[in-house]
Amino acid sequence: MRKGIVFVGLAIIIAVAASAVVQKERVIESGRRVVLELGPRDPRSLMQGDYMRLTYDVASTLREIDDLPPAALWS
Repeated sequence: MRKGIVFVGLAIIIAVAASAVVQKERVIESGRRVVLELGPRDPRSLMQGDYMRLTYDVASTLREIDDLPPAALWS
């Protein structure tokens, strides 16, 4: 009985992992490549050995849109 439960559990784990792999493969096959331009960054951070947090130009645009009142978005 225990061997059967272990076998079923392993089969479920393998099935879930395989479905995740198949889903990601579908995204790779049918997905669209998106290239985003990086925003301004501090060049000193690399020389100092600090880690940098990358920002994208689209993020600043989205922040500007987020600051607008909702009525301004639809006009």
